Amino acid sequence: MTPSAVIFDLGGTLIDNWDQDAYIVRVREIARVLSMDSDELVSNWIDPEAVRMCLTGGFADVPAQLEYCVRKPLACFDAEKVNLALNMHDDFTRRSMVPRAGAIDTLKELRSRGCRVGLLSDCGPDIPTLWGASEFAPHFDGLVFSCRTGTKKPDPKIYQLAYNSLGVKPEGCVYVADGNSMELTGARNAGMSAVLICMPQDREQIMQREDPRSWDGPVIEDIREILSVI
Repeated sequence: MTPSAVIFDLGGTLIDNWDQDAYIVRVREIARVLSMDSDELVSNWIDPEAVRMCLTGGFADVPAQLEYCVRKPLACFDAEKVNLALNMHDDFTRRSMVPRAGAIDTLKELRSRGCRVGLLSDCGPDIPTLWGASEFAPHFDGLVFSCRTGTKKPDPKIYQLAYNSLGVKPEGCVYVADGNSMELTGARNAGMSAVLICMPQDREQIMQREDPRSWDGPVIEDIREILSVI
């Protein structure tokens, strides 16, 4: 395997999986700041339609997402409290975007070998908004965020956007991910090679997913192992 590009998933690959319980706690804290019923806000926030909109461009930014979930214009709330709520949300995202051990060094090494490095992430508008200030920002040649494309994995279109962003053909790409949303099969169907990352602490959760359970391709347990796989 001698690729011209390596494209990475974000959550569960370059960073730890999102802590859903901690996220719900933060949404409840936001509800208290806005003097809302916390159960109501959590219900609105994790509603499948709200999640779909979040991931596929239904919200231009986090304020639009918050306004949808509180079910009324943000102008109805005290502006200072709204700003505090938004800052709380952004703070959670920043704290979640901590590179896993070896991630940054791996990205640097790939580029030093002449590989193009890309990101393909199903995410909400907070990630691209905060990306430029993250440790990851200087180390990528192409970025594709589902909330900016209107589609998400495993739609072939989003993989095409990813390898096109790097100026390479799909057969020259390796996609590295933890197998959520049938993303590994999606990458293969788009003409790319794929590698499953399954860290020991994540194995139980990952193996509940359809894609990893039937995966017959390369598997790594640490992001640094991709350097030897390719």
